Amino acid sequence: MRHPDPELAILSWLKACDQNVSFFLLRHYFFMTSERSDDFVLDAEASLARFQHLLTLPEFPQRRLARILHVRTLFSFVFDHYIIKHPQNDKVSSINHAYQVKAKKSWEAVCRQFLADDILKSWLLSLEQG
Repeated sequence: MRHPDPELAILSWLKACDQNVSFFLLRHYFFMTSERSDDFVLDAEASLARFQHLLTLPEFPQRRLARILHVRTLFSFVFDHYIIKHPQNDKVSSINHAYQVKAKKSWEAVCRQFLADDILKSWLLSLEQG
């Protein structure tokens, strides 16, 4: 049985997401996790390329799972505590808020479909069994 690839699901979602939202997530990801100060000044395209490189580095199955869990938790935290704000009364803020809400809902769908604990456990077992 073929298991969904959670790393690919995360990358596909980021590439399809509104660029402002994905860049905001990646900036926070690097700020919260990176020890390289160069990561803090990456533009949107470079931050996505760097994130893709880090997420897909060859590694033992359990460490790949840990990376995915880390991303799932961090992105969800950033959505809940940094991105989703009450919109102001101007048109631009309302549009931005709408994109943020849409992105959060699509992230939650990715988490349910590809990043839920039982799905990740099954994926991990498939990697370990080769």
